[in-house]
Amino acid sequence: MSLIDASNLFARDCSNQAAPPDGPKAIPVSLDFSALATYTLDYSNAQNLGKFSMLQAVYVDNSTNGSAVSITVTGTGQVLTVPANSQAYLPILVGNPIFLTFTSNGNVSVTVFLLNFPVAPAIWHV
Repeated sequence: MSLIDASNLFARDCSNQAAPPDGPKAIPVSLDFSALATYTLDYSNAQNLGKFSMLQAVYVDNSTNGSAVSITVTGTGQVLTVPANSQAYLPILVGNPIFLTFTSNGNVSVTVFLLNFPVAPAIWHV
């Protein structure tokens, strides 16, 4: 057994389980993985304008994709993976600004909804 050196650990701000001050919102993002295998979303400008205060969860419709979709969170290092031919609601650990990378080897469009309110995690095969 190895002891973790806690002096090297630091906290990152995350908004999970907070009531969004701007009310509940969902932002649809269409990702065409037939054109590119990787997309990066930098949402800092819209956040600075007060359009979307925080990200707490995502809904991913990967039902028509024969490959998994991965979402990597810059800052926390969290990686969420939605299996092939599945849909999912997933909590996400992201601070502000929102900076995400989406990857898939599928050749289809996938819709992701960014949610500023918390949801219970669920993944189901379609």
